[in-house]
Amino acid sequence: MKRMALLLLACLLALLLTACGQPDTAPASSDAATPAPTAAKAPAVTAQGALGDAARQLMAPYQADLDLVARHSPGVLTYEIPGDIINTLAQDAAEAGAQAENGRYAFTWRQSGEHTYSASALQIAQIEEAAEATPNPRASEEPVMDNQQMGDFSASGGGLFERARAYDVAADLTDGAAEMTDTLNGGVTGHELFSFAVEGDCLYFVDAMLDQAVGLDGVEATSRYLVAAGVLRRDGLEIVEFTVPGRDQVPPASAASWSGLLSSVSPLSHITAQGERVTTSP
Repeated sequence: MKRMALLLLACLLALLLTACGQPDTAPASSDAATPAPTAAKAPAVTAQGALGDAARQLMAPYQADLDLVARHSPGVLTYEIPGDIINTLAQDAAEAGAQAENGRYAFTWRQSGEHTYSASALQIAQIEEAAEATPNPRASEEPVMDNQQMGDFSASGGGLFERARAYDVAADLTDGAAEMTDTLNGGVTGHELFSFAVEGDCLYFVDAMLDQAVGLDGVEATSRYLVAAGVLRRDGLEIVEFTVPGRDQVPPASAASWSGLLSSVSPLSHITAQGERVTTSP
């Protein structure tokens, strides 16, 4: 899915920005015992503190279905979004020493530093191909890359990299929102909006990521957002991905919003889990 490619792109950019000569790790001994294979599981909440406890209590009813998707659809990552972000929220609250006021946590976690990055044209071409290209299963030849992409060109730069995550959530995690922004020398390199709401036995969530393109001149952000919206139930889950032209079109996380969502968007992907059955498309 394109969201996976965007996440891989973001991870690569983060590595390029923070690569400051990390020491090489020694290769594992060939005599080391190979661990026995285990059944795949969804990531667990690891955060400590009051919000960490609340996050574990929130996600516990849905863990079985999240584990089901992890086992049956290893290439799908969207089901991890609510748990990952809520876990990060709890970790940031503990690190920032945030305290609840009037039943809510409202705080901003920040990180900044001077960094440099560099990437070859081939690296950039491979990311672009993964994000945009749709392989033709009937093709008999490998696609031909542009000559410039196969040359000695490279992209490099650096400056002040800043990351901010702003939260406003109920202390009992019945609802909340987060806005995550990355900038390089004041220019936006990443923007994400997340909201969630617990209604009855269901956890509704919406995550919108600013669409990005990477090239030899750096990262270019469009006004379009890639949205993953879903509902986790005690007996299953459903998640759909689609795009919207701007942040004003990102829907809120709620039962009312979800009820009409599937009929109003053109899904890029759709995943459902019910019982022991997992269905993904396309």
